[in-house]
Amino acid sequence: MDEFLSLADEDFAKASFNGQTILKNKYVDVTRYSVENEEQERATGRKKGEYYTLYYDRKRLGVKRLNGELIKRLAAILNDVSDLSRPLAVGLGNQRITSDSLGCLTIDKLAAKHGRLMLFKPWVYGECKIESADSVNGIVSVTKPSAVIAIDTLGCLGIDKLFSSFQLSTAGITPGEAVGNARTRLDEKTLGVPVITLGVPLISVDPEEEVCVTPKEIDIVVDVAANVLSESILTAIDKTVYP
Repeated sequence: MDEFLSLADEDFAKASFNGQTILKNKYVDVTRYSVENEEQERATGRKKGEYYTLYYDRKRLGVKRLNGELIKRLAAILNDVSDLSRPLAVGLGNQRITSDSLGCLTIDKLAAKHGRLMLFKPWVYGECKIESADSVNGIVSVTKPSAVIAIDTLGCLGIDKLFSSFQLSTAGITPGEAVGNARTRLDEKTLGVPVITLGVPLISVDPEEEVCVTPKEIDIVVDVAANVLSESILTAIDKTVYP
């Protein structure tokens, strides 16, 4: 796996590792990848777990019907893969950098809409010198959540991948991976509870040129993506019935 790459489907494509299309309609295509053993871990560079990618036409992000479909499908998957009876939502990233603020903004939106949901925004390691995994582990040990939902910006190599999908995984996450500054992983092994990760590719990195590219409309994209993620989490927690 490239050190800058946190978008799973690019790793799977390079490894010729096939997923299963579990939904395809006029709004969204949902593909599930299952990494089941060490051999597959070595082949893909991905930890064992389930990876779901929701693809859509990025030109339509923000359209009410598309957003509603994304929210419904993400919520359904969240309920399928995790126990949300007492979740802790964690917003990763740097809220001072727009392209890296997805996790923090999602937490802010959750706080405004749900007064009892457990929420946490660890500060970036470069400024506080405390690993996100350590601070989250401390919170987990006290609050004892049923699961951790970690939200973060994802990195990709292809510019065409920018904000073209939502990714959900049960394999955990490495904070800072999107910009080549990987920190200690957040997963069930390090935290002792299941970790579900949600993300959107908002940074495209050219490792040779050491250049990061973000969408020109990044302010709008981050806000819309954070709305979709926050509503997905709330819908899943409320156990909405899906068709």
